[in-house]
Amino acid sequence: MAMQDPLTELANRSALLDALRSALEARTAVDGGQLEEGPAILLMDLDAFKSINDSLGHTAGDQVLVTVGERLRTAVRASDVVARLGGDEFAIVMPSASADQAAIVAHRILASLNEPIELPGRSVRCGASIGLSVGNGGQSPEDMLMEADVAMYASKAEGQNKLHRFEPALLLMRRLRSQPGG
Repeated sequence: MAMQDPLTELANRSALLDALRSALEARTAVDGGQLEEGPAILLMDLDAFKSINDSLGHTAGDQVLVTVGERLRTAVRASDVVARLGGDEFAIVMPSASADQAAIVAHRILASLNEPIELPGRSVRCGASIGLSVGNGGQSPEDMLMEADVAMYASKAEGQNKLHRFEPALLLMRRLRSQPGG
């Protein structure tokens, strides 16, 4: 129970960080400190969830979250870990995936979320903004999650149903925005 989200039955933040830590350690052991392929993390925030929750109520919101969780599970490989981090934020750890492979999965997720979600008496659409980070040697799980978060916010800034891959320039832009007068 301590490693699972009670609503969606997906992994929770602790389980996700454990999976990411294990994937980083496994890759480092195999590659002697140099990661050649993954792990990759996709961090996702639903685009229209607040309006669904506010206009249709929390029961409908919960149904949307459960449906999104199911769709995420069907879009990934058996070796990938799907987690709900809280609210309408989800993440997927892909233990061994290149940036291109992770992007393919992200686009599959975006396509699945473009399909309507059926609720009693109505259907709703709930797209997502996704950030992608691929591990480097010496990175911590928290570093990767932060990079995916930065990329996800860049994705949100580009509009709905977008994927953005982390790039170091995003950190510089974030720092500049957070400085006084910036």
